Amino acid sequence: MGALPETKVFGVKPLKLFHASNVKLIDRYGLAYQYIMSQNLDQKIDEKYTVLSNFNDMAISSFETGSLFNYSADKMGYENFDQLVQNFIAKNTDKQVNPRDFIKELAEKDKRTSYLSNFLEHKNRVNFKLRKFKKENDSLNIKIQKNTLANIPVKLQTETQEGDKKEYWVETEENEKSKTFSIPALDIYKITLNNDYIFPESKYRDNFLYAKGSFQMPKRSN
Repeated sequence: MGALPETKVFGVKPLKLFHASNVKLIDRYGLAYQYIMSQNLDQKIDEKYTVLSNFNDMAISSFETGSLFNYSADKMGYENFDQLVQNFIAKNTDKQVNPRDFIKELAEKDKRTSYLSNFLEHKNRVNFKLRKFKKENDSLNIKIQKNTLANIPVKLQTETQEGDKKEYWVETEENEKSKTFSIPALDIYKITLNNDYIFPESKYRDNFLYAKGSFQMPKRSN
């Protein structure tokens, strides 16, 4: 979609779209995000622009917000997300808009994005964790934990030794911190949560599990 006319759409810079659903630096931001939080430099996304530090003008306004929108677009389909953005722009051009109007419309379009309204109000330390997996008959049961009660979906990717990849979206419920997700027990070599750091997490080292042969000996990456 290219760069959207942020001033007429949102008015408040911290909630601007960073090239809508076409964020190309997510992986770099994901790695930098851990440093930002470790130094307690992060601020909530809907912080007033005048209160944002110069550092977070870029880190929060562009990368974190953009990655969350890209995450939503990936989940609901980029075409659906882009159409929602285009319609929102068309009906609000030259109008004063509350940024939360877009978040509300996004949740109405896809209820799985409903967590965003509360998520934007806080400094977050969300972390997904791959706990273990177990092969049962033709299924591979993967246990996932998260440190939040919010119903945030997470992407799971499997990869074979030959490099063949499959992606799944794991839905979580409110007040649920543990989830067992079942997939076909194929010849899986690596399991990854939140690949490409598309969702801003507090750490990523517990997002990987490697398997050998019959999946009986899982081990973590270093």
